[in-house]
Amino acid sequence: MTQKENPNRIVTFIASPTSFDIGDYSNVEKPPNVSDPSLIGKAWDMLVNEAKALPVGDDVLLSQIPQSTHMVVRVASVDKIAAWLAAFYKEKHSKSQLTDEEKIRVQIIGHSSPGSMALGSSWIAAPVGSDIYAQAVEHPYLTLSSTPSALVFLSRWTGWIDEVVLAGCYVGMWQTNGFPVNGRTLMFTFAEMWHCKVRGALNKVSEANFEHGWYRGPEIGWAWHDTRPPVAIGGNTTALTPDTGMKLSTPTAIEVSGESLNGDDRAEFAAYFDACVTKPDQTPSLAIKELAVELSYGDKRYPAALMCGGMFLALDTDDTESGRRYYCNSAMGTSSVVSRLFRDQAAATLRSRGAQLP
Repeated sequence: MTQKENPNRIVTFIASPTSFDIGDYSNVEKPPNVSDPSLIGKAWDMLVNEAKALPVGDDVLLSQIPQSTHMVVRVASVDKIAAWLAAFYKEKHSKSQLTDEEKIRVQIIGHSSPGSMALGSSWIAAPVGSDIYAQAVEHPYLTLSSTPSALVFLSRWTGWIDEVVLAGCYVGMWQTNGFPVNGRTLMFTFAEMWHCKVRGALNKVSEANFEHGWYRGPEIGWAWHDTRPPVAIGGNTTALTPDTGMKLSTPTAIEVSGESLNGDDRAEFAAYFDACVTKPDQTPSLAIKELAVELSYGDKRYPAALMCGGMFLALDTDDTESGRRYYCNSAMGTSSVVSRLFRDQAAATLRSRGAQLP
């Protein structure tokens, strides 16, 4: 739906470091644990310079913004999104005072994984992945997810939002290894919470996937209905077409968090990554490096990372022009070995924070 078809105001919340408020992203430290750390800056430039979105601060009011205006706001946390909405609708004391034309369309852009989107947590340096997900359950919630405690801050805006788009690599994807939630969970949660249509990206997100600043790539989601459960919208395909002729060969060693996988696990790990993403428009450039892995072939060692809930293995190599290959599973399935690695990582993170686990 174009801006002419739906003239409601748009606000795009774009991920930002916690201490960044003015200017573009040219002088901001790049996120350390993502595939392409320059993409947030490119998205900002696309919004402001091409789509002519209006950068606004924390205290803008609904009455100050004309209909059809596209606003863009830097946010580092879920708390910041909730605070901005409270300020924007300050003049409206209840939903009964709100007209349909005063509802806003919400777009959120950030580095992501199926079912979660890093906001300020993109700029957390180390260890890869673990602190990013810990931030989803700790105030002020630097990662957007379906965590109930974080969504308390957003739940008061039920019925105030016209539609939602989450624009991050594979954020709407249903495939995930070792995590109890996925992209469909997040979309459904937002549809239930805000009583509106919610869509999330099913493929790589880049500045080229936007039309007049609004995400237009492959997507999936849910549409809210007052008298029946939400209805699924979008396709069940990622438009991913990997090269099945390029499989990951079995490493002689795999190191994860200081531990080595045994021979059977190495073989299953390699068999799972039975295809390679070779098309630049399908690589997960806005995705988070969730778990660091080191692969050895004889005396050569290659750093790698699991991304998008283990959907991709990003392998740094010296035999490609980009210096990196993205392996995936051609059937979009799950792996017991990869799932276990993620669960072990989650348990280690919780124990490091004082949790007593069985």
